[in-house]
Amino acid sequence: MRGIDHLVLCANSLDAACARYHDMGFTLTPKALRPFGTANALVQLGDRSFLELLAVEDASAIPAPGPGQFS
Repeated sequence: MRGIDHLVLCANSLDAACARYHDMGFTLTPKALRPFGTANALVQLGDRSFLELLAVEDASAIPAPGPGQFS
């Protein structure tokens, strides 16, 4: 049985979260922008698991919720 794959840590500011984790000594992947308004960066851990720092980067790219539509 494999343990936890990754833990998602949501932040108001991805840049601030990345700076905080960098200051704690972690190495992060470059920021990745997603087409649906979010951005993330990863802290890869030695046991094949990772932390995912996640934030809304462009709220206007997030579709409005509606019947049958995930937002």
